Amino acid sequence: MTARSVKAFGEELKRALHQSPLRHLKVGALAQRLGISQSTLYAYLAGTTLPPSDVLDLLLHELAVPADAARALGTARDELDTRRRKPRAAGPAAVVPSRVVPRELPIAPARFTGREAESALLDAARAEAAAGGPGVVVLSGQPGVGKTALAVHWGHQVADGFPDGILYVDLLGFSAREPRDPHDVLAAFLRSLGTSDVAIPTDPDERVNRWRSTVAGRQLLVLLDNALDAEQVRPLLPGSGESLTLVTSRRTLSGLAVSPGAQPLALEPLAPRAAARLLRAQLRGVPGVPALADRCGGLPLLLRIVAARLAGEPAALDGLTGLDGLDSGDSGDPATSVRAVFGWSEQRLSAAAGRAFRLLGSAPVASLEPDDLTAYLGVTASAAGRALAELVDAHLVGLDGRGATTMHDLLADYSRDRAAQEPGLDEARERLLDHLVARLGAAVEVLHPLERRDVASEADVDAARRWLDGHWTDLVDLVGATLAAGELARTTALAGGLRRHLDESGRHLDGIRVLEAGRAAARAQGLVSEELSLISTLGAGCLRLGRPGEAVAHYLEVIEIAGRTGDGYAEAGALNNLGNVQEQQGAYADALASYGRAWTIARDLGLEHGAATLGINIGVVHLRLGEPELALRHTEDALAIFDRLGNRGGSARALGNLGEIRAALGETATARAHLDEALALARSVGAEGVETDLLNTLGEVLLGDGAPAESGAAHARALTAATAAGDRYEEARAHAGLAAAATCRGETDTAVTHWAEAHARYAGLGLPQAERAAQAIATLTAKSA
Repeated sequence: MTARSVKAFGEELKRALHQSPLRHLKVGALAQRLGISQSTLYAYLAGTTLPPSDVLDLLLHELAVPADAARALGTARDELDTRRRKPRAAGPAAVVPSRVVPRELPIAPARFTGREAESALLDAARAEAAAGGPGVVVLSGQPGVGKTALAVHWGHQVADGFPDGILYVDLLGFSAREPRDPHDVLAAFLRSLGTSDVAIPTDPDERVNRWRSTVAGRQLLVLLDNALDAEQVRPLLPGSGESLTLVTSRRTLSGLAVSPGAQPLALEPLAPRAAARLLRAQLRGVPGVPALADRCGGLPLLLRIVAARLAGEPAALDGLTGLDGLDSGDSGDPATSVRAVFGWSEQRLSAAAGRAFRLLGSAPVASLEPDDLTAYLGVTASAAGRALAELVDAHLVGLDGRGATTMHDLLADYSRDRAAQEPGLDEARERLLDHLVARLGAAVEVLHPLERRDVASEADVDAARRWLDGHWTDLVDLVGATLAAGELARTTALAGGLRRHLDESGRHLDGIRVLEAGRAAARAQGLVSEELSLISTLGAGCLRLGRPGEAVAHYLEVIEIAGRTGDGYAEAGALNNLGNVQEQQGAYADALASYGRAWTIARDLGLEHGAATLGINIGVVHLRLGEPELALRHTEDALAIFDRLGNRGGSARALGNLGEIRAALGETATARAHLDEALALARSVGAEGVETDLLNTLGEVLLGDGAPAESGAAHARALTAATAAGDRYEEARAHAGLAAAATCRGETDTAVTHWAEAHARYAGLGLPQAERAAQAIATLTAKSA
């Protein structure tokens, strides 16, 4: 059997299912047996996605497919996969849905020398992994021996051999900071491969399984740098497939050699000839290079520092007299000669650069961009730039792709020791933290202004987003660090700033950590209003992650605290949010009660905007209960308030709901007119979330009016906008609408594909609409069998 397309392959899989003893088993139950989602299995059967080879093998085994037929299907799958990977000619027919291809390697080291034998061993390991071998190499050795440099250099050399991307993480195993939690790393890796936070499991074991399912069948290079032990590494291993994992550590991690069969590669100091070659590459006319290389013990870190110091200053060689070479033991402690080289190089720095070097190792964040360094040092930007340039020239500090500082662990340890008596260290830390809090506030104000003002320029928006992306991990870590240090005001300031960016960033898992810490700090300070705001956002984050039960618990907590403290504004807001959850869950009577209580509070407090918003929500529930006349009355009242207040975004939402109500009453022309007016209003004020909702509503109205082509176009626009905003609920609505439109046009395969996407999102959000999507897929699949 040779399938000409993935679609034809899906037909073969459906045929195998119908001929199987399991043909009466529900697709969801079969998916559970395979360890994949129901929507994923539907995509395989619909021929929209090619299953990884290991999943296919398990599926054929479960279906009891005869050996000959199973081999034929496996061969067909491999041929289709090979054809998919080959470059195609340009043109419309060559367009294939692309997967996210991360390229996360740090900058390649300059003038890399030697390590030919080790590189050859890595080449062999790569070939073995491609042939189904263990695919794990542990590159071990003493600090400063060049483990990371070799791994990064080799990774750049072979990058084209990993078409699905390269993932990198510094596990911080031997740094002054806390080693990275492997499950946090998995979340970052999944995010890098295009998985949204909503789809990342919170259970650690499920997250490991999702990681291995995601990378199955891909050719990835995974570089796990600076690992502490085997336990930190094991959850991060892809499992099976064609990927190669390269681990660097000061330890041999012998436990990995037993399972999963990792290949050890111990890195020794450079041989005398290679060490001398590295020095000669940077030094001209300096006598005694071989002896100098010997004194550095063949350690690339020392060789580069010495070469940088001697370049153009051969007389400084006299200062190296007395260095005895390096102890070859693997104790992990810096040898005396290492510290001697560092001290010798530090002594020749200018006073400003020397102070900068001593402070850098004690910075509360991993890296500093130029303006961060300026604030930290408390000097002018030009003075900070000169000090940084001197440190980079001396190879005491490196720069990453953002121009931010990097330091080898040994240099950072030495720097911290030297800074112990440095005057002004505490003040420098205070300046940097205040600077980061201020920059965070400025960035989120550009991206998410609290008050209406002139729209920021595209350049300002891009700069703010770049700054937040570049500092995100450090800022999240600082929230926990400041809480642990008792710096509660900074904790709440950081959490409050990050809170405003959580929805756009889609980093809801990070958000849970940030908001929990912020809530604890606010409570400890007695800041009730801030605490309630953070708890409410926690609820929203849990809802985004498909944990509606936790969201409800957070909203109930806000309602209890706000009711006890007399904060009517917070109570009404939480009741509204609770009503949103109840409405999405189909608990319309409960939603109506929550909205009604909130509306009463808003009216009593004179909160006209809030009362109007709640009027819209009450109208929606009445419409869902089959009471369009009541819905019409509440919504028209809300529209009148919004019009009087000049709130064009609110008016747009009210008009959109009126369009849906008029359609339910059979007044299609009036409905479309309301929706057109609503869309124009939403666009005029940049209310993108409202516009997305309106486009989906328009698509539903158009389908009910017998216009499936126009309906599909509206839902397609909604899907584009929802995807850009990370709004999983509206994405699900758009996919469901596209599926319904495709069904009306008789395009069954397209409909199944969109229903599968809708099912995945609804299920991820914990919503009952997932069952409707599953039933639609089952019905369509049965009809096409």
